[in-house]
Amino acid sequence: MQSKNLEGWEHKITDKMEHLEKHLDACCTEPLVKETDPKATDLKVDYRAWTNFFTIDAILDIGLSQPAGFLDCGNEDIMSERIDGKAQIVSYRDVLHG
Repeated sequence: MQSKNLEGWEHKITDKMEHLEKHLDACCTEPLVKETDPKATDLKVDYRAWTNFFTIDAILDIGLSQPAGFLDCGNEDIMSERIDGKAQIVSYRDVLHG
């Protein structure tokens, strides 16, 4: 039974990997000339943030069957409903760690 569940999740993880790979590919520098350093303007990927987006997206998609889309938008802002019924955008990680 357990392996059946894992097989059912494989497409979700594959989807998240494709989104992460697409972003990281877009951040790649041009091939470097021998013995030169990359330009500071080309060093623009926050790897920790993007791997966090990957992890949170995967967990929410597997656990709740609800993709959050953090890899698509590049942040962890999510719509939340307050007790009074009003909607507001909140940081998922801030709420999680609060």
